[in-house]
Amino acid sequence: MRQHNYYEKVHLEKGKMTRETSEEMAKLASTVLNEPLSSNIARQLAGSALSQHAPRDPRGTGRQTGEVIAKLASKVLTDPNSSPTAKRLAGSVLSQYAE
Repeated sequence: MRQHNYYEKVHLEKGKMTRETSEEMAKLASTVLNEPLSSNIARQLAGSALSQHAPRDPRGTGRQTGEVIAKLASKVLTDPNSSPTAKRLAGSVLSQYAE
């Protein structure tokens, strides 16, 4: 396993690439979910990121971002009013989107 980028870890397993949310992004997602003032969109992105985090499973979760969340994340990244935290989460979940 090598660090692919800021948002994800990439596993190469029998010719198959699986991705998971990094520890740093998982902590950010947890903070967002525990913050009562977090927006619903930020909470959705945080939930998606956390569902793809598997710190104790060396095989990874095998889960990837679905089309609905990918579209939401794309809107967040293009919206100038989105918070920096929401944009970080959006980048993380989009990096795990496979068409």
